[in-house]
Amino acid sequence: MRSGADHTVLPANVFQNVFQNAKLEPPDKILCGPDRNPLKTLGKFKTNIEYKGKSCTEEIYVISNLQTRLLGKPALFSLGLGPNLNSIFQISVADPKAKFPELFKGLGVKKGYYSIKLKPGAIPFAITCPRRVPIPF
Repeated sequence: MRSGADHTVLPANVFQNVFQNAKLEPPDKILCGPDRNPLKTLGKFKTNIEYKGKSCTEEIYVISNLQTRLLGKPALFSLGLGPNLNSIFQISVADPKAKFPELFKGLGVKKGYYSIKLKPGAIPFAITCPRRVPIPF
């Protein structure tokens, strides 16, 4: 249950089944989905969340018609589930040629220059049209 959500949210049916004794307070914010449309927030409640010996008190919003539970960024970092920025940095700086030298030898390696000859009258082209990216990505 990881996400990049700003707040921890639960579907209404999970709240009803798991947190039967909790009372909902009126929401103090209007929460929006990744498409920036407002979500139908039924209320919020506070509870303690524990994971592998770490715990935090989190305000959880209950959303109608939500499919998946989302753990918000503050809770992710409090519970030690956030990304390790040092490991991400080390991966991005690594030289792939030095790390995987076997991939840069043998088949596919051409010494010198190579030219592509086209048929007379051929017009080279490239497809460079923009592609839509889904909003959650």
